[in-house]
Amino acid sequence: MVAAYKAPPHKRAVIIGNTGQLGLSLKFSKSLYSICRYFNFFITSHIDPHENFRAVKSYLTAYKPDLVINTIAYTSVDAAEEDKLISYHINSVFPKILAEWCLKNDATLVHFSTDYVFDGRSNKPYKEEDSPNPINQYGYDKLTAELYIEQMTNNFYIFRTSALYSPFRVNFLKKIFHKLSHPKAKGGYSFNVVNDQITIPTSCDFLLEHMYKIISTKANGIYHVVPSNYCSWYEFARLIRSEAIRKGFLSSSAPMISPVKSTRFKSAAKRPLFSVLDNSKMAKALGIEIPSWDEIFRENCNEIFPLIL
Repeated sequence: MVAAYKAPPHKRAVIIGNTGQLGLSLKFSKSLYSICRYFNFFITSHIDPHENFRAVKSYLTAYKPDLVINTIAYTSVDAAEEDKLISYHINSVFPKILAEWCLKNDATLVHFSTDYVFDGRSNKPYKEEDSPNPINQYGYDKLTAELYIEQMTNNFYIFRTSALYSPFRVNFLKKIFHKLSHPKAKGGYSFNVVNDQITIPTSCDFLLEHMYKIISTKANGIYHVVPSNYCSWYEFARLIRSEAIRKGFLSSSAPMISPVKSTRFKSAAKRPLFSVLDNSKMAKALGIEIPSWDEIFRENCNEIFPLIL
């Protein structure tokens, strides 16, 4: 018996951004049609904060979407400390403008946020209702965007996530794999990774899969979209190395990885030490059990590693 067709919750979507991790992941996603019948991408290079994002607003008005998905962000955490104005315009002002447009045009806004809205001083995973307290400019600007959106409209989804990885653009997985596959020296070369910053590695595919499911429920709000359990960046790096060797994408003589404290690295921005998000709201809303981050990573290895060689 053929299952009955279920119409997607939205007719027409505009996806803002086509060159970042999320934009590219959406571009190659096979499940976008589960949330909309038609979609178009607004090209990243056409976004100009100096003109108050007029091109975006004109495009939205012409295309008339009932769903706007914003993938644009200034994600360089250290650079945001130096380029505060740029970070504020991209990470705070732009989402506000999108929220204003969505309110006036009866559209739903999808916005992606970060674990860095929290200070990392907790000893347990953060829930959606916990009070944010960012400790760097990037986190502050992303929180400001959340507040702008909540003030402007009730018709939104804010998906907080952490430690995104994919075959696209710059991310921790690709940096570590490159260090392992292109060592600076032969022989006993090794490199350091921090072991006192705790997070949840999240694949873009996982984020989008669960975004689609949540949007299909039509239950607006803030959600923490991450796998279960957590690890240090060092533990994630170790798993990248061991899985790449096990699956034949790296030599067993690949560089070793050593754990160090964050104080060994000089950086412009402070990082929270325990920026772990609680995913129980998402699990309850979808009626599912969320697999562990390492289980998801192992499942995705065969698809990701060949694309980043």
